Amino acid sequence: MDSSKPEKRILMLPRHAIALQFLQTGILLCGPSGIGKTDLMLTLVDRGAQLVCDDAPLYQWQAHGQNSARLIARCPPGYYGQTHIRGIGIVTLPDLLGKHCCTPQCVVELVIQLLPAPAQYDSRPQIHPCFTRLSCKTMPVEKTISVYQTTLIMDKRRNMAFLLELLVRYYQKHIACAKASLQRKQKNKTRIINRS
Repeated sequence: MDSSKPEKRILMLPRHAIALQFLQTGILLCGPSGIGKTDLMLTLVDRGAQLVCDDAPLYQWQAHGQNSARLIARCPPGYYGQTHIRGIGIVTLPDLLGKHCCTPQCVVELVIQLLPAPAQYDSRPQIHPCFTRLSCKTMPVEKTISVYQTTLIMDKRRNMAFLLELLVRYYQKHIACAKASLQRKQKNKTRIINRS
């Protein structure tokens, strides 16, 4: 699939997900229990990410422009900075790592679905990551919320935090190229109208 023309699908907000801010991008990590979401999140925090919510974030939309809105993920009251680490228990990250490791909310841009690695799979890289555009309408004021979704196969033999960082950086490049392309189209359209 051409990543410059992402497929459009309906946005279904995941109830159980880890929300975090990483590389100035709001991210939702989704996946089945036990796949390694918390371990991956802790490694990302060690790389500079900020935890918003370890599980079940609160969602709301915020008007952004005339016809669009942004998806906001927040931490439920009383759970700020808390995470459950298997073998240790519930810990409050700001008490251990400092206030910088958490933030109360983020604008969600990217949903990363973590998938278990099958017994055998083709580990050869794809030509490019695939980003699917997810959209929904807000109510009662109708505005469009759009985020992007991609997948990442969890393989304990690989440095998953580094691979996720590469994926986020690729997404940022993808968005920058899409915006630049849209701006060029708008300029060309304006020139055609002015000539006529």
